Amino acid sequence: MNDGTLDRRQFLSRAAVLGATAAGAIAATSFVTACSKKEAGLSCTDTNGLTMQQIQTRTSLQYVDATANPEQTCSNCNLFTSAGESSCGSCTVVPGPVHPNGYCVSWVAAS
Repeated sequence: MNDGTLDRRQFLSRAAVLGATAAGAIAATSFVTACSKKEAGLSCTDTNGLTMQQIQTRTSLQYVDATANPEQTCSNCNLFTSAGESSCGSCTVVPGPVHPNGYCVSWVAAS
């Protein structure tokens, strides 16, 4: 007689299907998010992997991905190291990824 309860085998089977469905949904969401970011343009604000002190350094130097002054960009700063036009670069004072069109208060004209 079936009183609406699940036996152990049915429960585990349904739990496995639910888990696989959830994992697929998460993977699809991650893929869509990654594609959206790529289409939206280069973003160099990811601070994953940085220590709290490094994040505070970025903040205290007022780093932004897009400069308000087109004559002062990371790409024409002496402290910037380019990784290519379509990639984030690096900086000797700003930890983490740095956008070529970014800016911070430590900007120094490239020589």
